[in-house]
Amino acid sequence: MKVFRIAFVLCLLLARSAFADELDILRGIAVATEANMADLCNIILIQRGELDKYPDATKRCGAVAEHKIYTFSKDDIPLIMPVTAGAASKAAINAHGLEKSLFFALTGFEWYAVQSAEHLGLVKAKTAHYKKLSGEELLAIFEIAYDQAEAKANWQKPVNPYEPFGGNSYAEINKVYDKMTETGKEPTKNKK
Repeated sequence: MKVFRIAFVLCLLLARSAFADELDILRGIAVATEANMADLCNIILIQRGELDKYPDATKRCGAVAEHKIYTFSKDDIPLIMPVTAGAASKAAINAHGLEKSLFFALTGFEWYAVQSAEHLGLVKAKTAHYKKLSGEELLAIFEIAYDQAEAKANWQKPVNPYEPFGGNSYAEINKVYDKMTETGKEPTKNKK
């Protein structure tokens, strides 16, 4: 199941980008036994379609901080700093504008971010905020967050209930039905 998720993320992100660099970065993250903060920054910028704007990992992590997705302290070294469940949860929720718990919204603490992520299904229940993540786990968190953000963005868009029946309105479907019952022939489907 985990391999399927990783393959799905890679295919999804490949479809969004024509650049082989992104796919190489994602492959590298997927096989990493311990993900670092530079990997987290790369995933965020790939999902936002902004990876090419920033040539190296330091500038990419600076961009993530600039967008207020995840803030690094001045002592942090993103290239070697391991990703924790708290950091990944906080970044995924902020990057995709997902629902936050009251305490996470007020404090911004990673511990509360993990609680929000558990509620959203990004991480398993009772995940410790200090748990170091593998590349596969990091990609899974961002895949779920991306899917939830897409669903959230599309949930109120109008849907044509008549489209599966070959029309754009009840009147069109009724005309096709009348034509079919009069002639006895099967109606032709509207081609768009």
